Amino acid sequence: MNRIEKNVDGSFAVLGKLDSSIAEELGSALDRELDNGQNDIQLDLSKVEYLSSFGLREMIRIHKRMTRNIANSKGLIIINPSEQVEQVLYLAGLDTIFEVAYRK
Repeated sequence: MNRIEKNVDGSFAVLGKLDSSIAEELGSALDRELDNGQNDIQLDLSKVEYLSSFGLREMIRIHKRMTRNIANSKGLIIINPSEQVEQVLYLAGLDTIFEVAYRK
């Protein structure tokens, strides 16, 4: 089952597949955060089994929105990407675009 959760630390976590069935929902949730004045968005992808182009598109869109509209923003920060996510980001040439943080 694919779902999005907001963690107690304020980050968002995606569980399962980040594909067309959930990408729009994720984008809407992150847009709401930005609309409400949140300037720092972290996306925990440690439990993502599959990342499609739809998911990538929403991640890039949010990242661009943040870097264009928020002074000194690093954009969308990816937390603990799964091996599958790391591979997709690398193959798509996006591993140098997103800041990636690893936490225990």
